[in-house]
Amino acid sequence: MEEEGKNKSCARCGNFQRYYIKGLRRFEKSEYGYCKQSRQIVCREGSCEFWKSAAKGRAVSKRAASRALSEIFSDISALRQIFEEESEKERLP
Repeated sequence: MEEEGKNKSCARCGNFQRYYIKGLRRFEKSEYGYCKQSRQIVCREGSCEFWKSAAKGRAVSKRAASRALSEIFSDISALRQIFEEESEKERLP
């Protein structure tokens, strides 16, 4: 029963949005975050009746990130082509 409670902690919940603290070189994870369902600030080790798996949200996020990266790559390729064409124009007398 104790293991089940650990698996259903707020940190592993799809409703939990962790807060981050600005460190010297990177952002550090906070022990607290926002619960979208209860609309409260909660500790990552807590749990409640609103717990839901975060697996589906992560899969959607991976798809969205992949799509965004693909679009960014296309934009960078277009910029590269423009710069190469401008560079060729400058080389011609």
